[in-house]
Amino acid sequence: MKNYLLVLGLALGLFNVSCEEQNTLPNGYVETTQDGAYTSVLKGYENPALGFTTCQPEGFNASFYIQDKSFCGSAYSFVSVSAHRLDDMAEVPANADWQPSAAVVPDGAYWVRYRDMQVYRFLKMRVMQIDGNAVTLEYVIATETVAITNENVNANAGYENVSVTGYEIPRLDDRYVYADHYVTVNGVERLNYALEWNPDMRHANWVAFSFDSTSSADVVKRTDAWAVDPKLPEDMWTMEEDHKSDGFDKGHLCASEDRVYSKKANEQTFYYSNMSPQLNDFNGGFWAKMEARVQIWGRSTVSGTSIRYMSPKVEP
Repeated sequence: MKNYLLVLGLALGLFNVSCEEQNTLPNGYVETTQDGAYTSVLKGYENPALGFTTCQPEGFNASFYIQDKSFCGSAYSFVSVSAHRLDDMAEVPANADWQPSAAVVPDGAYWVRYRDMQVYRFLKMRVMQIDGNAVTLEYVIATETVAITNENVNANAGYENVSVTGYEIPRLDDRYVYADHYVTVNGVERLNYALEWNPDMRHANWVAFSFDSTSSADVVKRTDAWAVDPKLPEDMWTMEEDHKSDGFDKGHLCASEDRVYSKKANEQTFYYSNMSPQLNDFNGGFWAKMEARVQIWGRSTVSGTSIRYMSPKVEP
């Protein structure tokens, strides 16, 4: 096997560069387990204050790093495997349970999936050494790529509800109730928005919706048509008397102004399930400014592109 010597200058701060350029190996030489493998040192295992670096493999547009003794990264997912050498990891595992993080363990081996704009790209990686705050890695960039589709990007592809693969909806939790709301525009039925209802908190865990060249249209006025959500069981309904004169505004999660492409679409935003009690200063201040920004982004889709949005998740 090849041995690699990486001699680097001192780097201060956090730089968006390749792994080899920003990290130094603890003893200069390490033995790799596959020809052409890269070696890298990630810092931040014990405490980021003692030193912190990221790894951005060649050709990838984002980095992964160590947080709470786990590998993670906003565009990355991971799966642990039982191999001891990279040349034993011949193929990306089929039907892998990809996770947003993976614990850093001595001699651990991992497949790493990176989400690019249109494809998934892959690394195979193993932990060579853990030395205090530094973790030495060996990795190989796989030549295989997989096209991104609703079926492989969405954790809910196996559900009977077709709509759960329409947006990048979070993995559904069977403890809660999923409610999807449709409208018909120009003879075509389309998903207006969807939510996951938490009956214990009597509040949505999240609300998800999309802007595209149809839903970004601004052709109707606000309806103020407050109503119960017909997709929820009656014993889970919230209504006007639940919040009447309690000092809170009825703050939209999917804003009324987000859905002004049809009268029915706007009326659905006034379901009480799409409401979150908010102090007036917040609802008319920070929240209103955030909604306006989302609408600016959303209405930039008139050219035919799309943008998806999800309200902040409420933790049960």
